[in-house]
Amino acid sequence: ARWRTRPGTILGTELEARARRRVAVQTLVGSVGYARTLIEQTGTGQLVYTPGAKLRAVGALEFTRSRPEGGAEYTRTLRSGPDLSYAFGKRGRAELRLRRAFVAGPPAVNLLPTADPAGAPRWEATARADYRVQENTTASLSLDVRERPGRTALTTGRAELRAFF
Repeated sequence: ARWRTRPGTILGTELEARARRRVAVQTLVGSVGYARTLIEQTGTGQLVYTPGAKLRAVGALEFTRSRPEGGAEYTRTLRSGPDLSYAFGKRGRAELRLRRAFVAGPPAVNLLPTADPAGAPRWEATARADYRVQENTTASLSLDVRERPGRTALTTGRAELRAFF
C-alpha cells in the first residue's frame, strides 16, 4: 500500500507499507535438505523537497521487522538517511544516497532467505552520475560502499556505456 501527498509545489510525502513471505527450499539427494520461510513487514516514509527541476532532496525512514515462520522474536531494523539528486548540464544527473541502520533482536544471519543474508549494513552509501551522450547512448559511473560491524567496508565501482536500439 502506498500513499503520496503533495501539500505544496516544492514539498511532498510518501508512506508505504509492505508485507512479504519469502520461502527458500533446497533438496539434496540422500539428505534432509533445507526449507525456511521468512515473514517480513516493512514501513517506509519519505519527505521530499523539490525546489526546482534540477534539485531533489529526500529524508527517508524505513522500519522492517522479520522472523522465521513459527519463530517468536523479530529482528527489527531501522534505516534512515538522505537522498540527493541534481541535474547538471542539459543531459546529466548525479545522485547520492546515504543510509544508517540500527538493528535490534536476534541476529539477522539466522533469517534466511533474505535479500541480504548478512543483515543490513550499518552504513550504506551510493553515488551515481549519468550523462546522455547522444539520444540513444548513456554513460554512467557509480560507487557503492557497505560497512558492517567487525568487517572491512565493501566498495564496488562500475562504469557503463549503454546504447539503446
